[in-house]
Amino acid sequence: MSCIKYILPLYLLTAFPVSGAEWTSAQWVWQKQPDGNFSKRSMLLPAHIVGSSKTYYFNLDTGAEISLLFKNIISSNPSLSKIFDNSSRSSVPSGFLYTMNYGFIVNGEIAATKFSNKAFLLQTSIPSMKTDIIGLVGLNAFSVPVLTVDYIKDRVALTNDVSEVEDDLPQKISYEKYTYTTGLPAINISTMGKSQGQYILDTGVSISDAVVFDLSSWKKMTGRELSDFRNKKIRDYTLGRFFDCVSAPSLLNIDVGSITLGKLTIAYCLRDGIPIREKGIDGLIGIPSFFGKAIIIFDTKNQKIGFAFSEEQKK
Repeated sequence: MSCIKYILPLYLLTAFPVSGAEWTSAQWVWQKQPDGNFSKRSMLLPAHIVGSSKTYYFNLDTGAEISLLFKNIISSNPSLSKIFDNSSRSSVPSGFLYTMNYGFIVNGEIAATKFSNKAFLLQTSIPSMKTDIIGLVGLNAFSVPVLTVDYIKDRVALTNDVSEVEDDLPQKISYEKYTYTTGLPAINISTMGKSQGQYILDTGVSISDAVVFDLSSWKKMTGRELSDFRNKKIRDYTLGRFFDCVSAPSLLNIDVGSITLGKLTIAYCLRDGIPIREKGIDGLIGIPSFFGKAIIIFDTKNQKIGFAFSEEQKK
């Protein structure tokens, strides 16, 4: 989910000197809150496009079924427009909410790892925004099977095997198997041993720790009613769609297998005024659950997700 105001902090794009994986420092989009403070919104990965010497950025969004280029930003940049006008095209699966049935093959690398040969679709972003953030990438964009996101040190690594990062991490890593639902990795969450359904671990969601699609489930997990939030709804705008949400803390700890995430803030949202419905998916686990205290490993080769927490893990 995107924000209204963006700030791109000027961090150095240098690799961390480690013995195993090559880590790349990440940047952040920050959102201004009503009280005037800023909060982290989405993680940005540095990218280099063949044909340009400039560094660009992609939002990391593991909830994206297919990676996107922001059409209005590309078209407003003559250098990028020329590169993509000369890029090869590839057909993409039907069923996406886009106007074309082909995508661009992007030649370059992100976080020091080459892109895969998957096609990037064009989509309109927030209008009238000059930025070096030119799109978003999901797990399908990478040419290697393991993505490690370190929210403790704000860095990422892309490797061929989990062993390349495990030796660099002092925290114990616990793994849970996942299943593919609509092409995305879905994990089962529970409260006190009772399953609450299949959830996508979505690094593109920052409006709340979690989003529940079913209203009755949200009521049970939070003990609240929509009428409690008559004048306290949160409005968000993402890629041309409006989200209206209410958010409340869960009554019980949220667990993923043997891993306790703690009592999370859970949102119920309408998308363009309609309840969200995704076949086989009951909700989303967002990135605020992990800010500053967790490392997540997406191992697409073995279909498992690893979690490691600092001592400040939420109780």
